[in-house]
Amino acid sequence: MLKHDLTYGQKFIEYWHKLELKFIPKEVWDKDLFTIWQEKIIFFLYFIGTVIGPFALIPSLILSYKEELWSVFILDSLVYILILIVLFSKKISFKQKSWITFAIFYSLGTGLLLMLGFYGAGYIWLFGATLIIASMIGLKSAKIALLINFLSMISVGFYIVIGLPEWALKTENALGKWVVMTVNFMFVNTLVTFFVATLLNRLKISLKREHKAINELREKHEELKAILKASPDPLLVYDDLDNVQYFNDAFTNVFGWELNEVYGEKIPFIPEGQQKVLIKTFLSNTIKSLVMRFETKRYTKEKKLLDISLSAAPVIGNKGNLAAIIVNMKDITKDKQIELKLQQAKKMESIGILAGGVAHDLNNVLSAQVGYPDIILMSLPENSPLKTPVENIKKSAQKASAIVQDLLTLARRGVIITDIVNLNQIILSYIQSPECMKMKQYHPDIIIKNNLEDDLLNNIASGTHLFNTIMNLVNNAAEAMSNGGNIIISTRNKYIDKPIKQIQNIKEGDYTILSVTDNGTGISKDDIDKIFEPFYTKKNMGKSGTGLGMTVVWGTVQDHNGYIDVQSTLNKGTTFELYFPATRKKLLKEKKTISIKEYMGNMESILIVDDIEEQRTIAFDILTKLNYTVHFVESGEHAVEYMKVNKADLIILDMIMNQGIDGCETYEQIIKYHPGQKAIITSGFSDNERVKKAQSLGAGNYIKKPYTFEKIGLEVKKALAE
Repeated sequence: MLKHDLTYGQKFIEYWHKLELKFIPKEVWDKDLFTIWQEKIIFFLYFIGTVIGPFALIPSLILSYKEELWSVFILDSLVYILILIVLFSKKISFKQKSWITFAIFYSLGTGLLLMLGFYGAGYIWLFGATLIIASMIGLKSAKIALLINFLSMISVGFYIVIGLPEWALKTENALGKWVVMTVNFMFVNTLVTFFVATLLNRLKISLKREHKAINELREKHEELKAILKASPDPLLVYDDLDNVQYFNDAFTNVFGWELNEVYGEKIPFIPEGQQKVLIKTFLSNTIKSLVMRFETKRYTKEKKLLDISLSAAPVIGNKGNLAAIIVNMKDITKDKQIELKLQQAKKMESIGILAGGVAHDLNNVLSAQVGYPDIILMSLPENSPLKTPVENIKKSAQKASAIVQDLLTLARRGVIITDIVNLNQIILSYIQSPECMKMKQYHPDIIIKNNLEDDLLNNIASGTHLFNTIMNLVNNAAEAMSNGGNIIISTRNKYIDKPIKQIQNIKEGDYTILSVTDNGTGISKDDIDKIFEPFYTKKNMGKSGTGLGMTVVWGTVQDHNGYIDVQSTLNKGTTFELYFPATRKKLLKEKKTISIKEYMGNMESILIVDDIEEQRTIAFDILTKLNYTVHFVESGEHAVEYMKVNKADLIILDMIMNQGIDGCETYEQIIKYHPGQKAIITSGFSDNERVKKAQSLGAGNYIKKPYTFEKIGLEVKKALAE
């Protein structure tokens, strides 16, 4: 309301309140309501006495002066001066003001009684004096005031006896009348004073209790607000109609609404379809005074859907009715994502263990198919009709070996990252590869385009696995476009110095980003979190592959400490972005073809330790062809016994043997008899902690099965030369 809209009465009340604030001490306003009103009454009396007093004082002083009533003149003057002092002084306590007021009333009353007796208003002032004490200080002090009044009335009676007052001399039987008046006055004065004092005392006690209760309630309210505000989780208070009454800062931080935006209203953040269910749940539970706990979803102000752990408790009113509902809403969206990733990781780990075991056994089976064709081809004449079939056997074995590599990638045990590669070169190599040609035969309406950054940084990576990653992503894109379309393969450099929206935990540094985009059918929200699971596919298994393609992509990215971001829209297409840590190291020159003469042996003695007969045989045959003297044993224990009485220029140790001690422990025992013994570690798995321990003891390089002439020949030659 504006100032000029106020009525005169409102303006007067406003002005009067300002006067009260100015003259009444500040500490009074924090006390109970009764005490505040007592102070207001005292202020009113003294203010009115100060303002109106001169209208009675001036005529009284003039009259007293003319009549030479100097006692009245002095008394009136002192009373008014005392009123001014009490009004303007802030050092006088309330109790002192009350007794001063009593003294003023008493002085005026006694003076009038002495001077005018029956004919004055002195007894009214005395009556008022006791009421002042009764209402301002209490019954105990009022009793003292009554006693003073009684003594004053007796004193006046004594003056009547000795004949001092002039009015008594003019009155017949003045003493008798005075006694009657005294008895009646004291009776009424006592009765009214006791009644007022008792009534006001009860009122004061009641108001103090109420004031204390209000303060305690206010403190509890502030405590509750502090608790709600201090909570890291969003907390809301609803009324019985499900309208918002309060929520804390955490709610604003999570959901975006300010309290003044939705106070007294329903927050529009419950997903469609859940509202009736939730209200029904609330009503059925709150009436029973039960605490509810369940998981649900809520929208933010920006329409972002969050996973919420909701806890709700009712506030029951005095009549047993539902007064309010207090709700705790914990945002568990990140927890859900972490839980999902953990489940995914455990699932991948379990499948990886299985795949690793299968790959290890397949490596043992494939050793003969990979190794023997080279031995046979060395023995065949150039024009032999068997040469082509043997070469086909070798190619098939190599393809089977590539499948084993996929299984090892799935197990995250098969990637040895040592090469410096360039993604652009690998992409161009894929586009020109037989694998790409085969994909185009299945999907003739697919067009592959590329958008490659010219100065793309290199990566320390496995070129073979990056090639397979690109191949699997392209095959996946082609399958999504049954009616044809464009697949765009692009690369770019990017320096990342802070988390990005899609990948919050990405580390700072240089990255090369491989992007594969299609304009196919897209991936639904339900499927997008499952596409990297093994065998989770909606493709034709026989036509599209084994169902491991996207899982291999996931495993390769993980092994290269990279990150994947998938963006997809139904009926518009999908983009896979793979982030690989970049390096500024230069590419190495291509390796030249090495002649077999460069890794032929010179009858050096070699001991093969392997628990699989086929592995011992193929290694024996290859090394014998390479002009080495070869012996073999089937276990670590036999190897130790052999080396106690024999020597070997080099030991080839299988790391994992099903029976007895493994390769590391075997080597550890052998070097007790032959310190510095040269050795090579082999396995169907990639290197692990046991391999690294053996190497720390003095063992040489690690060879991954299956064996080939060049692989085993070069490593043996290198180990013997060291």
